[in-house]
Amino acid sequence: KCEKTLDKIEFNESSLNKMIDDVLKSIKILHENYYIHGDIKAQNIMLCGDTYKLIDWGRLHSIKNFEKDYKYGGSLQAGSPLGFYLMFRKVSAHILSQKMSAKLALALFEGKIPFFKSKSPLFSYKEFEPVWGNIKEHFLSLFDNELKDEELFKEYKYTLDLYNFGLTLYYMIYKNKIENPKFLKLAVELTTKKTILS
Repeated sequence: KCEKTLDKIEFNESSLNKMIDDVLKSIKILHENYYIHGDIKAQNIMLCGDTYKLIDWGRLHSIKNFEKDYKYGGSLQAGSPLGFYLMFRKVSAHILSQKMSAKLALALFEGKIPFFKSKSPLFSYKEFEPVWGNIKEHFLSLFDNELKDEELFKEYKYTLDLYNFGLTLYYMIYKNKIENPKFLKLAVELTTKKTILS
């Protein structure tokens, strides 16, 4: 029987370990079968008996058809900066260089543009700084390698689920006041990892 989503559950280190293990196994199965959940967050992970399961499959996508079928949705700042860049790039490709588009997209994403002040509540948490610092560094490093937009989209589709789960994990760490640094380290790794299959 499925009763509660993550945002309604209190965690200790042991139960958080169990949740992480269950969700990563689910993501691995999805990726091995060339699917992406597309909307992993606390409200879309539910405790069913003694197992944590992904729910809400409305944004499920085939990896093979991802470029053609995927539609961006939800809060811009709730997604990844790479996803935001790719969406922004649709209107900036003809007037800005790739690196300039990336820098402007990042500034918009962080809420540093005067007319675009909305940003994720995660940015207000001091503890989020090491996570965000690594996300930002990883994002900018993609453009040092001069990857084409098509290659960046490939990177995005393989990182989306892991990135979203990394943010979800960070939220659970903060919400439940988990102090063991290994969990924060994992959140950082998930938000900058290419694919669970690598």
